[in-house]
Amino acid sequence: MAGAACSSEPSGTPLPSPAPEPRELESLPQHAVPPGFIVPIRTAEEIAAGPTAAPVGANYCQSHGGPAPNLVYYGGQVISNVSVVDVNWSSHVAAVLTTNMPLFWQAAVQSNWFAWLNQYQTMGVKGADGQAGSNQGITLGSYGGEYTLTPSRCGGTTNCKVSDAQIATELGNQITAGSLPKPTLGCDGFSSTLYMINFPSNVTITGPTGSGTSCVQFCGYHYGFHYTLNGQSIVVPYGVLPDVTQGACGGGGCGTNTGANAALENATGIAAHELAEAVTDTDIADDKAAGYARPAAWGDNNCGEIGDICAFQYGTITSGGTTWTVQQLWSNTDNNCVTLGTGAPALCTASQSPPGCRLCSCNDDGTGCNGGTPVCETNPSNVDFGHCEQCTATSNTCPTGSTCTQSSSTATDDKCTGCVPKTTCSAGANCGTQPDGCGGMLSCGPACTAPQTCGGGGTPNVCGCTPTTTCTGGANCGTQANGCGGMINCGTCTAPQTCGGGGAPGVCGCTPATTCIGGQTCGTQSNGCGGTITCGTCTASQTCIQGTCINNPPDAGPDSGSSSGGSSGSSSGSSSGGSSGSSSGSSSGSSSGTGSSSGTGSSSGSGSSSGSGSSSGSASSSSSGSSSGGSSGSSSGSQLDASTGEVDAMIEGGGDAGPGTGFSGQSSGCGCRTAQATEDGPSSTLLAFGGVGLVGAVRLRRRKKNEKN
Repeated sequence: MAGAACSSEPSGTPLPSPAPEPRELESLPQHAVPPGFIVPIRTAEEIAAGPTAAPVGANYCQSHGGPAPNLVYYGGQVISNVSVVDVNWSSHVAAVLTTNMPLFWQAAVQSNWFAWLNQYQTMGVKGADGQAGSNQGITLGSYGGEYTLTPSRCGGTTNCKVSDAQIATELGNQITAGSLPKPTLGCDGFSSTLYMINFPSNVTITGPTGSGTSCVQFCGYHYGFHYTLNGQSIVVPYGVLPDVTQGACGGGGCGTNTGANAALENATGIAAHELAEAVTDTDIADDKAAGYARPAAWGDNNCGEIGDICAFQYGTITSGGTTWTVQQLWSNTDNNCVTLGTGAPALCTASQSPPGCRLCSCNDDGTGCNGGTPVCETNPSNVDFGHCEQCTATSNTCPTGSTCTQSSSTATDDKCTGCVPKTTCSAGANCGTQPDGCGGMLSCGPACTAPQTCGGGGTPNVCGCTPTTTCTGGANCGTQANGCGGMINCGTCTAPQTCGGGGAPGVCGCTPATTCIGGQTCGTQSNGCGGTITCGTCTASQTCIQGTCINNPPDAGPDSGSSSGGSSGSSSGSSSGGSSGSSSGSSSGSSSGTGSSSGTGSSSGSGSSSGSGSSSGSASSSSSGSSSGGSSGSSSGSQLDASTGEVDAMIEGGGDAGPGTGFSGQSSGCGCRTAQATEDGPSSTLLAFGGVGLVGAVRLRRRKKNEKN
């Protein structure tokens, strides 16, 4: 394998080791086998042919003249729980990468596309040389953050070249200086940190010996160097990602995606390729052989690594509503390039062994291994290797006072001894199970009776129920069940609303009436919800009285006389005896018209009568008087315009007055229908009718003269 492995000095600064002989690419079918750690650039012929996908059932290796792929395990390490650190070589990395790559890494290592890589876990798997492998699992990974370097080389914007050896040295120095986080070790003792480096388009990279130049021979690669951490030399993996969104790598040689986001999709496709290869073939840099050999992990001497076999074949993953492009990967189990492959089978129980199940790894402690057997036996020489146990020699989970027994018999190996198990659960416990303190479990009681659940009241191993304290569904009145056999009050309504009155149960509301009741045909009624409804309207000749249309009364006609624009009046008097009398009457009003009045009188003597008056509108006035005896008198009457609201009548007389009509008068007009006043003898009465529009008062004044003898 071509490579430029680096060794570590005690100071932690990596130094390149002598380069081995490169694998001869020209001795293999054209593009059938890349060097095993690079993404080969597409040929001019492939670019000209357009972004066509490989035929169904085919793969990059076979479509370029290679045989059917099959990944072989050569005994090397994998990354069991990768933590991706996103590194920008300088501040000039394209914005589309600095913005999106951190999000892509977070999505990728937690996706189903990544999860099935546990197919390539190495627990109990021997290398192709027949020796024991690394005994590691592969689980979902994590994101270690984004960092931008100020490198000692190629930190500007001018065109610049950097070699893989210089990249490895720069990484080591940046880690030592604290500009990058130090690598971390997984529970298996191997490095779990993977540094993925984005480069700006002005930087050209010379890859490890035999791999060529960026954007000429390759679009990306993964490699590694040695670094001393806490006195231990470890392999630190890294990925090199030239800018394939623009420049020399942006012309279609590093991807077949099309559309508005093609540049980013090509970039994430290359990144996914190198991520999967770094996880499944971590220490490729130390493979000094002509073909794959230990310490390489999973590879195919004819077709390359897990990503090489499916180069430029894409799938997608979705995270947080965002869809990302990934490259398909080769699955030995599915015998195909897949986005979602078949993962490893379920954990083996004490009586099982692969291939129908998988052996546990240290990554299963407390997860896959739980309850009374919380730890995985990872010692290959132990009889219970790869199984979940009560305890192990390195993970003593036994209670105080007991020890973890090691034995060649599965019946007694990895068992807590010198321990007296509990026979009863803790005080108050009445459901579920509890450890017995010696690796077993105690039953604390039967299942709880609904609606109670075990621990439902907040206390473990105690049947209980936590009642709901607030109503749901927008309820603001009535009651609801609290989930524990009781009820909660949701509130009360304010009149005229009632609970459910609007049609929604548990919600205050009111359904208004839409029709009038009681036979009402006009006017309005309350609708019962604070509003009103109209019951109907009457015609122009009707008036709505107490909800019923009543016909208006007809206008009253003239009684004893009428005039338009004036007034008329008459006065008459009679007497007997030798007396003389005179009577005069006058009517006045604010009118432009005038009227006349006349009066006559007869007696045994002589008498005369005269009257005059004026009125606005139309009005008539008459006065008459009679007396007997030797008396004389005079009377006069006047009527003011009804618009002033006052009618005055004056009667003057002398002597004894007999029965008879002393004065009468009537007027009409000025907005009033009819008004009439009469006086009989010494008493006065006022009769009014049809008085719609009549305002003011009618004043009747009587003044009596002293009777002359």
